[in-house]
Amino acid sequence: MKNYIKKYLLLTVIMMVTFTACGQQKVSNEAETSSTDIISEDTTSIDTSSTEEEKKNIPDDLEGILAIVTSEMENASKSITDESGALSDRIGNTYDGYVKNKDSANAFYNNSLETAKAFYSDLEEISIKYFEGVKAQGLNDYDTWNGSMEDFYNAWDDAMEDFYKTWNRTYEDKYDDYDKLMKDAPQSEQSDAWKEMYSTYSDAWREMYSTYSDAWSLVYNNYSAVWSGFYQGKDDVAVLIEEAAKEREEKGQQKEENNEKSSETESDTDTSEDASTSTDGIRPEFKEAMDSYEAFYDEYYDFMKKYNKNPSDLKLLGEYTQMLQKSVDMNEKFEKWDSDGQMSNEELKYYLDVNNRVMQKLMGVTE
Repeated sequence: MKNYIKKYLLLTVIMMVTFTACGQQKVSNEAETSSTDIISEDTTSIDTSSTEEEKKNIPDDLEGILAIVTSEMENASKSITDESGALSDRIGNTYDGYVKNKDSANAFYNNSLETAKAFYSDLEEISIKYFEGVKAQGLNDYDTWNGSMEDFYNAWDDAMEDFYKTWNRTYEDKYDDYDKLMKDAPQSEQSDAWKEMYSTYSDAWREMYSTYSDAWSLVYNNYSAVWSGFYQGKDDVAVLIEEAAKEREEKGQQKEENNEKSSETESDTDTSEDASTSTDGIRPEFKEAMDSYEAFYDEYYDFMKKYNKNPSDLKLLGEYTQMLQKSVDMNEKFEKWDSDGQMSNEELKYYLDVNNRVMQKLMGVTE
């Protein structure tokens, strides 16, 4: 997906505030709303195996910390592009080269994911150090501390966006290269080879994007909670972040309970109806689910086009958070069909066709 960047940006505070964010857009809001309502609730701290001794040597000054944000992004991006280049050299331009190095091709996706997780974990750590630094410089002057917070947001958001562009472009290049090589496969195995290649790529891309989305939401929620706390005169960064995390966890649990109740209702309905299959080998309920998924992303595509033309529109910013949550729900429902292992050959083809059309459309969101 080219330049498909999720910028969920709407900071809600207790009193009317003018706040610059996302390309230095001024956002003001009079409503008393918890800032942690903004992004998906199920974001938790990213796992990392780093020990205290392995943690980054983060400078104390704010400018130095911002420089670390950029350098971490550059290092992570280079790690992925370097491994991608080495893999391309090993595979070469033949299908046989791909087959011989298929394990390495799959390992590349796993290694890229681990690189991303480490990068996001570092950014989380860096962000907390920066917030503590803002607190240390004093919160008496609004323009000063708010300006410092804006500086972090811009540096962090740019780093996340640039890293996204790097891994996404690299994944696209890999898919394009492999897609061409599949055409040289023996006719008898061409179809299965392509399906396997595409499934591996698609799963890897989805997991990479899901990790990116969760990491973005996590740091943004922390940022929003700290900013709101500073505005209210609260300066304990650790407590502010802990309270925000607890609130998200409670909402996540409530959401799970609601989903379970909804699933039970759907299950009761399903058992009372006969499972039917149309003459073309595709169940009506399957086709309805696929068409609904594609229709949502048609709507999402149209919305993002409007949003990118006017990202400072408060109405669009509010709608974006709703679109984000809906996309999470739609993706979960879509992927359940793949995980149940009950698709017919006709349904698998329809599933892949829909998925491919959606991804192609999303590639053009900001082109």
